[in-house]
Amino acid sequence: LALTPDQPSCPRLLRVAIIGAPNAGKSTLANQILGRKVFGVSRKVHTTRCTSAGVLTEDDAQIVLLDTPGLTSPSRSKRHGLAPSFTKDPQASLEQADVVLVCVDVSDPWLKTRCQLDAQTLNCLRKNPELPSLLVLNKVDILKGKSDLLEITEALSYDVTAALARDKRVAAEEAGSEPDGAGPLHEGAEPPKEVTRPRRHGRAPRSFFHDVFMVSALNGDEVETLRGYLLSRARASPWRFHSSVLTDQTPMQLSLDAVRARLLEVLPQEVPYLIKQSVLHWEEGPSGELHIIQQLTVTKNSHMRMLLGRGGSCVAAVSRLAQWDLSSVFLRDVRLNLSVKLIS
Repeated sequence: LALTPDQPSCPRLLRVAIIGAPNAGKSTLANQILGRKVFGVSRKVHTTRCTSAGVLTEDDAQIVLLDTPGLTSPSRSKRHGLAPSFTKDPQASLEQADVVLVCVDVSDPWLKTRCQLDAQTLNCLRKNPELPSLLVLNKVDILKGKSDLLEITEALSYDVTAALARDKRVAAEEAGSEPDGAGPLHEGAEPPKEVTRPRRHGRAPRSFFHDVFMVSALNGDEVETLRGYLLSRARASPWRFHSSVLTDQTPMQLSLDAVRARLLEVLPQEVPYLIKQSVLHWEEGPSGELHIIQQLTVTKNSHMRMLLGRGGSCVAAVSRLAQWDLSSVFLRDVRLNLSVKLIS
């Protein structure tokens, strides 16, 4: 991170903010685009706690992916004791971005739910109406009714278009004038019944979103198409990072996040959220291998027993899996040891 960006003769840059509801697959998608597991992922919500940047550099183009926490309301954040970053970081990332990528999980079995943007995502888009937006329908491999994808795309786009029209009308009413081009998009209006089928990636008629992509971030299906699209959209601008940089996170932070993600995977309910982590030892060996010792602190005996597992099997599994993740990020051998401490 301390390296000065090695600018090519004609550098191009694109900053992409990835937003969406918790567990929409934002971090998994970012990892697939980068080609490395930089961001921690798990099946539990709030694995990502603050915005982090992932950097993809190819030829003269550099893409900076801003992976944000799952959008949540201030009241819910307060109720669950979440850090301020959960409500502030997504909006702040949009202010830095050239384009926003809206990631939506379409695997929800309830069509009505997956055809509506959650209130927080909609609010972010309403605050940044001029920022180009891409819609990414994720987990399409799980969706049984592929014919629903067109309906979902139309409904999600209409959500934003109608909200912006209402905002425009209210502003015009407050100013004592008629909104320009408000047309039929008034409150309570029905979405259009028939539209031309949008291309898989291309401008969809009547769409708020500039382009629509249908992907499976977990399997990598169609992610290469999205990756190529983003690289092609980079515009003339100096690079933000050296070409060797993969993320703005420090190595220690990467190690903490890798362990936390694995704790979220193997431990039940709220237990992993209550574990405090710290790095006790960090050393590079003579052959370039990393030796890392982390301490996991818990406050209840029951949590201690769950974390250790029978014969230490649980904490050993977490260590083994996180060690594998870190080896793939750092491209070197990693020796990770986890110690568990109980504080009454």
